[in-house]
Amino acid sequence: MKSLLKYASIFGLVTLLLVLTGCNRGPRFDVRLDNGQDIAVQADNLQLTNQELFELAAGGYVDWTNPGVSVILDWADYIILSQLFEIDEEMIEMELMFIDTFFEGDSFNNILISQGFVNLDEYIHALRLEMLRHQAAWQAADELILEEDLIELYETSFALEEGEEPEEDRLTKEEHLDVFRTSQINSILSMEGFDQFILSRHRRDAGLTFHSNYFATRYETFLDSWRIDDMELETTRNNDAVASVNGHYLTANEMFYTVIAQFALTGQSRTLNYIDMHLLDAIYDANRNDVRAEINAAKLALMEFFHPQMEALGLLTEQEVFDSFLLGHLQELAFAQHIAVDDSRVQELFDTHIRHREVRHILVEDYETAATFIEELKGADADEMPSLFAELAIEHSICNSSVRGGNLGNLSIPTSMAVEFEEAAFALEEGEFSSTPVETSFGYHIIFVPTIHPALTLEQHYNNELNRLRTTPRYFSAVMFDIRDSQNLRFKHEILQLQYEFVREQVSN
Repeated sequence: MKSLLKYASIFGLVTLLLVLTGCNRGPRFDVRLDNGQDIAVQADNLQLTNQELFELAAGGYVDWTNPGVSVILDWADYIILSQLFEIDEEMIEMELMFIDTFFEGDSFNNILISQGFVNLDEYIHALRLEMLRHQAAWQAADELILEEDLIELYETSFALEEGEEPEEDRLTKEEHLDVFRTSQINSILSMEGFDQFILSRHRRDAGLTFHSNYFATRYETFLDSWRIDDMELETTRNNDAVASVNGHYLTANEMFYTVIAQFALTGQSRTLNYIDMHLLDAIYDANRNDVRAEINAAKLALMEFFHPQMEALGLLTEQEVFDSFLLGHLQELAFAQHIAVDDSRVQELFDTHIRHREVRHILVEDYETAATFIEELKGADADEMPSLFAELAIEHSICNSSVRGGNLGNLSIPTSMAVEFEEAAFALEEGEFSSTPVETSFGYHIIFVPTIHPALTLEQHYNNELNRLRTTPRYFSAVMFDIRDSQNLRFKHEILQLQYEFVREQVSN
């Protein structure tokens, strides 16, 4: 379990979504590309065909749905909704003006590519789709609102009494009704799953048909996750298409290029995980029995939640689960070999934190009062000192730490305290207090150091720095880019290579 959680934390696996406990393993991938055997990814110890890349990119889950299903639904919804609703072209123009105003040169093109858009037209197409979906949900919510309910709400809230004059800036009845309607529509739209229900109804009415059992099953799982269980899904077999609606057909080849652009290397990339697993497996000697032991430990810890959580990560078979744990194991081996701890930083940490201590103080406004308390403390026995100091702080200190007996907690150099305070506090030995008042801009302090904690050794600081680097995604990504470069990794599809180079640039910066 420890290894799984570490892998999920360090390498950015999606949150374990218990809502998907209903996922079943479903059919195996049943969509074939015409150019499926062409090479898509090349490295010294790995080759991926278009078909293999397609299956990787279209599998798993992204934003509650399967990536392949997401592409099919985007395609179908645009066809269906563009025949029912009008696009607000002014909003499109405003978006283009915003892009022209805030982005220069190729900066926006790089952002588009990193998000899976080949060009600006594809981005605008996605923007139009978002608008159409919003209009569909808005209209459906509007149809649920009864005019008589709005009038009743107005009459009980704002209707004028007999003989009462309206205020000059008061809204008219019609304006109030419009405000009430908008408020109720927004309330309906905020209901979880409402938009998904409306969109699924439009797809059903338009006769959306899946020609792939794999994607049909994934869509049913998606509907189940939103508790949409009254939609009859049409499925037929068609070797030339993946889905169809309103006389339009989406071929596997058309779907392939959209899927790889949007999902092969963006977000939580199953493709890169697969590539990394095979590249690292050719370099490092991973003990398979150790991996199986980690899986068994995770099963014992999670019990009945193990398989639902694996499925929520898109790990739908025992082999996929094993590969995921194997990747984590291999990444640990790679990281241990490539990590480079800065010895000068470790020494700096050691020098900085060597005098870690508990610090308490009493803050008063004048020197004489502080001197009086110091004399009182000098007369106390060593075992009475802590309680007497706390009593004086509670009763007399003007610092808000007085409620804690003047306790400022455990401090290490550098602190956020005034320089005079810091120097005095770290000049004291364990059990000592200030022999004279310490003046700062806040007033006069009496400082007490009841405990000096043992300093961490250089080795402990080294291990802490090692763990810090292990939990830094940018550092780990840089290590993985170096390893992939050593294996001469290349993507044959231009957009994938551009996306990969963009991510590399972000890491290097």
